[in-house]
Amino acid sequence: DLQGLLQKLGVRRFHLYGQSFGGILAYEYLKKIAETPKDGRDNDDDEGCLSVILSSSPWNVSQVQEEAGRLVEALESPELFRQTHQCQTPEMPLPLQKAYAKAGTVWRGADAIADYVAQAPTTTTSSSHYPRLPSCLVLRGEHDFVTPPCVQGWKHVFSTSRSVRFRTLEGCSHHGLLENPALYGDVVDSFLAEYD
Repeated sequence: DLQGLLQKLGVRRFHLYGQSFGGILAYEYLKKIAETPKDGRDNDDDEGCLSVILSSSPWNVSQVQEEAGRLVEALESPELFRQTHQCQTPEMPLPLQKAYAKAGTVWRGADAIADYVAQAPTTTTSSSHYPRLPSCLVLRGEHDFVTPPCVQGWKHVFSTSRSVRFRTLEGCSHHGLLENPALYGDVVDSFLAEYD
C-alpha cells in the first residue's frame, strides 16, 4: 500500500507518476485520498501529492481495447503494431522485455480491468469536504495506441484539480520514455519543477 510506505518513510510531499495501467493505479490512490475527510485540517499545500503525471494512461479501458484492436487490424502483423504504436524501436528494449517477462499471470493485460472507467472523486453527504486532486499532466505519444479520445476523459475526472494539461510527444508511441528519453525527461522535469 502506497500510503503505508509513504508514512513509514516519513515522506510528506511527493510527486506521483504512472505509466499505462500504472496511471490508473496512481489515479485510484489519489481519488481515495481526495475522498477521505480531513477532520477539519486543510493542509493541501503542506503535505501530500504535489502533482501527478499520467503517461499513456487510458481513463476508459474498454475504449483503449477497442482502439488498439482497430489499430492492430489496420496493420499486417502484431510486430508491426508493436513497432508503430507500442514501442518504436527495432527490437523490444531490454527493460521492457524484462518487465513483460516478470509480469503476473492473473493481473496481466487489460482483461483484468476491462470494465474500468475512471470516475471523479465524490463527497459524502455528511461532509462539506470538497475533494481536490493535484495538478495533472497527461502524456501520450503521437503514435500511441492510447489515442486522444482514450485520454480526453481525464479532463473531467481532474476537474477539481488546480490544472490538467495534455501533452503529445512528437514521434513517440506508448513507451516514449524508451524511445526518446531526452524529450521525455525534459517534459517531465519541466512539469515537476512547477510544483516543487
